[in-house]
Amino acid sequence: MNHIEIASKGKNHWWRYLIMVAVSLFGAQLLGGIPLGVLIAYKIKSHPDFQTPSNSMDFEAYGIDPILGFILALIPFVLSLYLFWVLINPIHGRRFTEVINGTNRIRWNRFFRGLLVWGGIIAVLSVLDVFVIEPGNYSLNFDITSFLPLLVVALLLLPVQTAFEEVLFRGYIAQGVGVLTTNRWMVVIIPSIFFALMHGLNPEVFKHGFGIMMLQYFLIAAVFALVSWFDDGIELAMGAHAANNIFLSLFVTAEESALQTPSVFKVIETNLYKDFVMLFVACLVFVILLTWKYRWNISHLVKDSKIRMR
Repeated sequence: MNHIEIASKGKNHWWRYLIMVAVSLFGAQLLGGIPLGVLIAYKIKSHPDFQTPSNSMDFEAYGIDPILGFILALIPFVLSLYLFWVLINPIHGRRFTEVINGTNRIRWNRFFRGLLVWGGIIAVLSVLDVFVIEPGNYSLNFDITSFLPLLVVALLLLPVQTAFEEVLFRGYIAQGVGVLTTNRWMVVIIPSIFFALMHGLNPEVFKHGFGIMMLQYFLIAAVFALVSWFDDGIELAMGAHAANNIFLSLFVTAEESALQTPSVFKVIETNLYKDFVMLFVACLVFVILLTWKYRWNISHLVKDSKIRMR
């Protein structure tokens, strides 16, 4: 095992983690969000009778082209990932790739397998939902002139957004928790709680309530953390997270979604409990398929949850 253990070779003073998170997450998000913030402020000032939309990410309500708004909303994550890549070595004495899997190279085959497996699972479940389970709950929203630029933006920028979140939570914070607790269950649980809380200001949380949405965020975060534990690296989770956001942005959106895009379908009314069951099924199938592919001995891994720092 390398991924968590490698962190013990670096510099792990608490203030180093504070600086990294403050700069690469909060600082980069604030700085990168300036263009979108300025544009929104300009649009509001230009319309004295403007009424704030219920979904703060509804760019069309501000008079902003949804593709432009989508691009501007993703720019902070590009800056976050870049700053993380620049700072990890001088602050912690670790290479960027060591945060991903504890070695000096990225296992790209893992990334693409995670992308294809998770993407395939949610594609099948979504098609079943649209055409079999609740066909009356979706309206066709397809417009080729909007969809093609959306496709380009989603494929180019969403993997950067999701890569940063995976590197930060399943990689960096997981390593810090591992150094502190030397327990892999804590590496799964604590970063997953942070991941869920980071999404606490998403529009769907205000619409549907904190508890049920935090449960969904925690579930997917914990499953990605478990897969990262079993595979000794976060590439599978990186690919799956990228597939998740790309597919949702292209295929289906909802009025309260944080991903406001001109997708193929739009949900008329969100059924949270059905969505949670479908997410649970997707997570279960994901773990089963990867366990079969990589021959993980899960019972042995779970029993040996002690992290032996170098």
